[in-house]
Amino acid sequence: MKKGSLLAILLACSLLLGCTANSKSSIPVFSVQLKTDGKETTIQVSAGQTIQQVLSDNGIILNNLDRVEPPSYSVLNETTTIQVIRVTEKFESLESSIPFERQTMQNESLKQGQTLLIQAGENGTLQTTYRIVSEDGIETSRTVFSQAITKSEIPEITMIGVQAISNPVIIHGKLAYIIAGNAWIMEGTTGNRRSLLTTGDLDGYVFSLSLDGQWLLFSRRSATTDQKINTLWLIKTTEGTNKPIDLNISNVIRSAQWIPGHELTFSYTTVEPRSSAPGWQANNDLWIVTINPDGTPAKKEQILDSNSGGLYGWWGIQYLWSPNGQILAYSLPDQIGVVDFTGKKLQSLVSILPYNSHGDWAWLPSLSWSADNSILYFVNHLPSENESDPESSPIFHLYAELVSSQKNMKLVDNVGMFSMPSAENQFNLLHASVLYFKAIFPDQSATSRYHLAIMNQDGSNQKEIFPAEGLEGLEPKSVVWSPIGTDGSLPVLALLYKGNLWLFDINSGGSTQITGDGLISVMDWK
Repeated sequence: MKKGSLLAILLACSLLLGCTANSKSSIPVFSVQLKTDGKETTIQVSAGQTIQQVLSDNGIILNNLDRVEPPSYSVLNETTTIQVIRVTEKFESLESSIPFERQTMQNESLKQGQTLLIQAGENGTLQTTYRIVSEDGIETSRTVFSQAITKSEIPEITMIGVQAISNPVIIHGKLAYIIAGNAWIMEGTTGNRRSLLTTGDLDGYVFSLSLDGQWLLFSRRSATTDQKINTLWLIKTTEGTNKPIDLNISNVIRSAQWIPGHELTFSYTTVEPRSSAPGWQANNDLWIVTINPDGTPAKKEQILDSNSGGLYGWWGIQYLWSPNGQILAYSLPDQIGVVDFTGKKLQSLVSILPYNSHGDWAWLPSLSWSADNSILYFVNHLPSENESDPESSPIFHLYAELVSSQKNMKLVDNVGMFSMPSAENQFNLLHASVLYFKAIFPDQSATSRYHLAIMNQDGSNQKEIFPAEGLEGLEPKSVVWSPIGTDGSLPVLALLYKGNLWLFDINSGGSTQITGDGLISVMDWK
């Protein structure tokens, strides 16, 4: 290489290096104060750097909640102070007491001014979770993150006696009823009232007196932790201190009933609890239990296995024994029939158009046997004309099924879905009467009030008997016939109207209000 060329190259490199040095020296460098984790240091930074770059260059890592002042995206152009604030959070749960309420209920079953504690109060527990935020180890905020009731409060319920609204009326047998979750009984007269059980937890799904009135079969609500809907119990109804007997049977919401002609024997069907509405899935099974004279179970036999129950079968099957205890009728949303005990199966008698409630409940055809075991009264659902959705039809008629011939006939038009026929017991088989509820608004019978009506067993002589004209209608609940009196007196009806017990005299047509506290929910009379 020529000497001139070499000199030219060296001169160019010298000029290039000179330019680079001048470029670096033109970027300002200044000091900043860095405060973090309790320490303060002075560092040199070049103008144009972001705070995030400075922190990274100095090995400082920010956690998700940490913050920086000024913000980390800020560009440094002059001397400043950078402060890293360490932010932490923690959650702390504290429990507090929920005071129980005190409730007082009037009760005509107690003497005037007498009080009875039927449910002891118990405080509940509220768990409150707080979110606690700290900056550089110092708490700066405490806020409620969530609240949950871990234990519900139980109200204290005290009953206080008030004067009865009517003079005592003579009655035959024993009339048992539930008032505010407690079992009471009348015997001899309506003024002779005594408590059977004052635990406040009777749910009313099962409440049945034995045929001789000596035992009461009933269901009680279970604690939520039991994973049970309820449990089945038994108690002696004779006067004295009687302790309830746990039958170790659970999840019975319908069709637990004593079997006529079979001493101390009852049948029942079960469900499985579910978290979704309506709260259960029916098993549609059938069990028969015989108890010992002391009330303890002696024998338990399963007659029908669990099954789906057909359309809307999740709601559950309804059973009803004939008066002689020989035939067991059943109803499902799409059929009624009888149980074939030999084949251990259901024998359908009538197909029913199922009703679509468009909700979390299903309709079951209500049933009643005639006193001579030959006729099965039932409510039938039929389609309406020009109905695009037959299952939503509002038409419900009252029918009679002649069981031996398997023929049926219509007795009353447009009674409503909750007509609940109830045939007279053995007072007069030649002229037996049948009670039934008749909807005031048949096209809206799911929500309508009802009138109580009566007819002969062939459907003749239909007439409404309660309540009196101009008064508000009834909620459709079972009407109970009085047991047969030894004096040959005509039957009396017990019914519920606005939560009160009324007696209705079939012979005179007169009615008497027996209670006035409005708290009775279920009753039975044997």
